Amino acid sequence: MFDVGTILHPLSTEKFITDFWPDRLYVTTGASSRFQPLYEIDYLDSAEALLNFYPSEVSLQRPDGFTARVPNGRTAVKFFNGGFTCYLRDLARYVPRLDKVASQLTQDLGLPKNSITCEVFCSNAESGASMHSDFDLNFHLVLSGKKRWTLAPNHHIVNQTEVCLSGGRKQKDPFQLQLAHTKPFPSHMPDDAQTFDLEAGGALFIPRGFWHQTQSSGECLSLVFCMKGPDWLRILLRALENRLIMDPTWRNYPHSVCGTDEQRRAALEEFATLLPHLTDFFTSQDYLTLANQLVADAKLE
Repeated sequence: MFDVGTILHPLSTEKFITDFWPDRLYVTTGASSRFQPLYEIDYLDSAEALLNFYPSEVSLQRPDGFTARVPNGRTAVKFFNGGFTCYLRDLARYVPRLDKVASQLTQDLGLPKNSITCEVFCSNAESGASMHSDFDLNFHLVLSGKKRWTLAPNHHIVNQTEVCLSGGRKQKDPFQLQLAHTKPFPSHMPDDAQTFDLEAGGALFIPRGFWHQTQSSGECLSLVFCMKGPDWLRILLRALENRLIMDPTWRNYPHSVCGTDEQRRAALEEFATLLPHLTDFFTSQDYLTLANQLVADAKLE
């Protein structure tokens, strides 16, 4: 069985959940032999073989922050050999044996089904990723090569919902700056950053939002298991949708809501008649019972 304890050895799954999950960084430099079940999975023993197989879009990265995309792994091979880091998403979609590993991790951590996805970073020669912070929690496993990590807690934004870049760079999602309680984002790694050098067998658990940058050398292949949600907001919205869609009045279209003042008023009056039913639902039971009902209605599995 390939589980959380296998990834983070010598730390057990139970100790990890008690002492580190979900917001404390953990790094291990254990032997690569524990990853043997992964090496036996098709295409995970060679970055170039994986790229030639991978049929979907690949993101390209350079340490200076340059990014681009190519349509598939075969196209990305020349960039891989030219010093770019190649980023492959949702690998389990094409390699079902990885989906079984991801399912085991969700079970270990008590997460909703399908909340962990599988990604790969691979590079040749000197490469890496510039400073950024991710909105997911992830387990990063170095299968081959060497990678230097520099990481630090993020004191600027809590529970970001998209990738955040260092200050001075154009943000992929400017809305993240509105969520930040301290602005601007730092332009370089914070003073409390830590650096770790990992080789094959090394692994990290990176909490949500940690600033990090990487430098890799040799033919480096890293496998990443990421939790990207759902958050409580999505669970609430999903639960309400699954409940309210059973009522035909909620399925009605908002006719003329953007029409004349008179039409808009009529549409809003119709909407207003629906809202008291929400109040009845939210006040008819204690909050713990309500929370249980909402999670059930969200059908997380």
